[in-house]
Amino acid sequence: MNVLNDLYKPTYPIAYLSELYGSDIVIGRPGPVGRFLCTRHQVMMGGSLQLDDRRSHLSFAAELIDYVKRGQISCAATPKMVYVECRYADHATARVVCSTEDKGKMWASQASDLIKCMAIACMAIEYSEPVRKTFEEAFQLSDDLENALNAALLFCDTFKWEFVDQFPEFKEGKNIPEEELKTAYKTGFLKDVSAKYNGIPCELFDGLTVRYPAQEENMETNSIETFLSGQHKINHAWEPEQEGHIRPITFMDDYVPGDSFYKVMKKIDLRIGDHMVKNLEEGKTDPLDVRKDYVNMLFYGDPGTGKTALANAIAAVTGMPIYEVTMNEDSEDDEVEGKNKIVEGQLSFVETAFLEGFSKGGIILLEEINLARPNVFTSVLNQAMEYPYIIKKNGYERITRHPMTVIIGTMNLETEGTMALNSASSQRFTSKYLIEEMSDEEMKSALIKRGYKRKPVNYVYQQYKKLRKDLKESEQKKKLLREISIRQCIDALNAIEEGVNPREAITDSMYGAIAVKNKKVADALKAGLFDTMPDYRG
Repeated sequence: MNVLNDLYKPTYPIAYLSELYGSDIVIGRPGPVGRFLCTRHQVMMGGSLQLDDRRSHLSFAAELIDYVKRGQISCAATPKMVYVECRYADHATARVVCSTEDKGKMWASQASDLIKCMAIACMAIEYSEPVRKTFEEAFQLSDDLENALNAALLFCDTFKWEFVDQFPEFKEGKNIPEEELKTAYKTGFLKDVSAKYNGIPCELFDGLTVRYPAQEENMETNSIETFLSGQHKINHAWEPEQEGHIRPITFMDDYVPGDSFYKVMKKIDLRIGDHMVKNLEEGKTDPLDVRKDYVNMLFYGDPGTGKTALANAIAAVTGMPIYEVTMNEDSEDDEVEGKNKIVEGQLSFVETAFLEGFSKGGIILLEEINLARPNVFTSVLNQAMEYPYIIKKNGYERITRHPMTVIIGTMNLETEGTMALNSASSQRFTSKYLIEEMSDEEMKSALIKRGYKRKPVNYVYQQYKKLRKDLKESEQKKKLLREISIRQCIDALNAIEEGVNPREAITDSMYGAIAVKNKKVADALKAGLFDTMPDYRG
């Protein structure tokens, strides 16, 4: 089954949206230009001028919300497979199994093409965190006249770019492997998740007992304690002048690690902590010998989601020096290669942070790389990030990249003055990580784990959430998102513990963070948000 071919077929009305808006809202309907696009769509479309490239479209995925609202979907899942039951109006049941193995496989019984497509959408929800989040939001807003269509467009766009792009076709088998499914269910490997889809438990597993509950798969194979105790510190002797660039482990006191932290650390542990350390011990330093273990990573997402903090957390737990280079439209080649400056009346060469990290090893953090002009990449950075892995110090002296050098770029999306990376530059970052805000429960749980009481946490977090939502509503304010993070919540909660009135604590922490950057915006927020917040009821 070719998912791309069927994504926008057939073009019939989506019932819940059509009923809500009082007119036919059909599959294939485009969204407004440049809005309700997932982050990967924004990155991948680059600088395309084609209007259709810059739109989201309603797909069959939106029809899944209809079936979920009516309680017609039951589902059992593993991270790589779903079993879906769909009950028709005549009480017949269609069954579909989808798997991401072998680039996409499917088995179906009594299922129309539409039901098969919706099963693929369920697979995407279980497989991809961005798809899951946008589905949940679209379902929650499905009765909201103001937001239902927009949420459905974003869900459909995320489904296409985060999942269908990887699995454009599902090969169909003949018979559903019922016995294998039952065995997987009884051993706890296949779990009934029908409640997530507003459905009853799967009929196939009626009367079966889970005998051997499977252990939850946990990305955090290493608990945070192993990182704090130095077990992931890189075994390398840094030069004395680099010590000032090494973050203390106390940086982690105010850092809340998410999934991205653990994913990135798996790469660093293997490529740098294991392979590169062994390469140096064996005397292998030639770029041709070690190039498969060089690490170039791109962290992208909304402002204020913790991209810079993630890079500094990695530096803290690995003991690697970190060199921060802020890119902007005025950045030139000498930010990389070094600069000549007049010192005490004489022209002297000054080594830049990039050059020191490149030649001696460490993490080079290129902040807001999409603000830099493309020629900075094409003339200098591209050669530093792939073979021959060189830069020319002072414009002529050839310097080879140190094996222990990690290059991380950060990129804010949809903020004024930013541009998409061109394809050649994007490809130099061989690992790309979408850094998203923590969910409501993740954020509150992280604060409660720090010892704060639930009631003040809920109160502070609600105002934090309202503030970030307000900041996202205009381009002028969106760039201020980076000023509001979990640290402002911690500051407010600390003040509340010290006896400060909760309203004042929030205003001091959050209004203050905005005011030092833009007093006019902060004052408008104070009048419209901070001054109208409800009183705390402890």
